[in-house]
Amino acid sequence: MKNKIIVLGRSQKFIKILKSIYKKHTIQIISWRNINAIKKKQLIKKPNIIFVCGYDYESHWYSFKKFYDKNITYPFQFIKSIATEKTKIIYMDTIEHLNNKKKHKIFIFSRYEFAKKMLRYKLIKKFKYINIIEFPPIINKNKEPMIYGG
Repeated sequence: MKNKIIVLGRSQKFIKILKSIYKKHTIQIISWRNINAIKKKQLIKKPNIIFVCGYDYESHWYSFKKFYDKNITYPFQFIKSIATEKTKIIYMDTIEHLNNKKKHKIFIFSRYEFAKKMLRYKLIKKFKYINIIEFPPIINKNKEPMIYGG
């Protein structure tokens, strides 16, 4: 059976991997920042899988309301509007930091962390078929984060 897949976010790292795994499936990539501009008739109907791997990196300059809408409200509403009861949602998240010396977690209270965890929480509460995949921050050989979000 050919899967209908929507990728919410334009992370080239994940898109490359997904395209190599789902070679014969229909994949539609939706820009995180343009969720509200997408016309419903242009979308894949009743996707089998939705991969969520986005964040608006310019949003740290926004007012809190605009930041919240762009990274939590709009993606959540968009996913709700296209997902069926059986749609599988795969949520890509950054792994939480761990302080190895003291054996306890270090909590980072950034807008990024807040938005990722809040959207994750809302999706878990709403959807039955959701998987969370946590990755450590992806860095280059100079130990700089590889972020291409603006």
